[in-house]
Amino acid sequence: MGGAAVKPQLARAELLVSELGGVPGCKAYHSSVLVNETELFFADTGLCTGLGIASHGARSVKRFDMGTTSISTETLREQLATHFLPGTYDLLRKNCNSFSDAALVILVGKRLDKKYRQLEQLGARFPQLVTSLSGGEYSLNSLADSFDLERLCSDLRFGPSWANQGQTLDGEKAGRGGAQHLPAKSAVGSAGSKQPLTRVHILPFQDTFELNFDHMCQKYVLPHIRSHHVADPKTGCGLYVGNEFSARCGQVRFRVVACEPAQGGLPTASTVVLCEGDPINRELLVSATILPLESSMPQLAGKTPEDLARNFVYPFLEQQSSDLRPGQILTIQGLRFKVIKTEPAHGGGPCVATKLTTTGPPVKLCSIPNCESAIAKQCRNKDCKRWVCLVHSADVKETSCLCPAHAPAARKGFLSLMKLTS
Repeated sequence: MGGAAVKPQLARAELLVSELGGVPGCKAYHSSVLVNETELFFADTGLCTGLGIASHGARSVKRFDMGTTSISTETLREQLATHFLPGTYDLLRKNCNSFSDAALVILVGKRLDKKYRQLEQLGARFPQLVTSLSGGEYSLNSLADSFDLERLCSDLRFGPSWANQGQTLDGEKAGRGGAQHLPAKSAVGSAGSKQPLTRVHILPFQDTFELNFDHMCQKYVLPHIRSHHVADPKTGCGLYVGNEFSARCGQVRFRVVACEPAQGGLPTASTVVLCEGDPINRELLVSATILPLESSMPQLAGKTPEDLARNFVYPFLEQQSSDLRPGQILTIQGLRFKVIKTEPAHGGGPCVATKLTTTGPPVKLCSIPNCESAIAKQCRNKDCKRWVCLVHSADVKETSCLCPAHAPAARKGFLSLMKLTS
């Protein structure tokens, strides 16, 4: 939390795919990635670059928009060149699709769809069959024997410093100063009911960056991981992707971006911690109005707006740094609140400078089960008087309507059809 975030230079990342041949269920594809019209792909000559989509030749090319990235082509080459050296190409075990898969992890944090690796999957199970079908033209490349795509992609999730090491560290700083073991003297012990955490990657938010990575790791990250709240063998909550925590009253903030195992676990004395990588960018909220739902008011009886802010909303926002947007329903300590409005209007991440408003009437939502739309009309049936949204309103007259339970038969049929098609 802090001042305005520095916006990174973003580039458009695309996946390019063309079909090489085959039969249904076993087709071969060539793929490459495109970053702002610069193509990168892997061939027997190694990692190649060029303008446009030249590597696909005259074949029909499908282009998939994978989103934006702050990773430059130079950075991508730097991170992957040593893993895709000239002469290490193997048609089945280390090919263009292997490179595209790894590149997408770095660029946008996504994996290549497995349907584009049908031939590779078949070849992994029946390499002799592929050799026979190719008329003996395919043979295993011994220089690709040690290549492990899944391990590489797992390492890349932890950032270039760790991926370049490709091994478990033994307690000393390594790479460019990012990876460390938790010292044996830490308070953590056996994992208890939670599985032990092998390694974890934690990054700061750009707008809360303080001095340098090593400083933040030593002062904030490692103490947090060692805390009883996180690491206690019996009561510790562990670490999981998406977890966030802050220090200095919200002036610095961090997020867990990767874990091994992927589902997270409990830190131990041998857990390796990485605190280096591109800081996380977010758009900060100037203000936000968050109010409780009327259905939660019985449990909030006697609570003032200040109580709501201090005991419910602020503690929740400590764990919520982004994607706060108008209309969002929040569950806080078992009670429900709604984000009424934000500035900017499309939402953003709360910070210490965000002006929070919790003053206002409780929010009424449509009384129809599973509908969370704002109310618009009240059923005028004297035995009902339920409030419903416009979608569930029939025979509307000024401020009143008929709810689905009392609507004309034709309207009930229409609402049933809407429910089936939604």
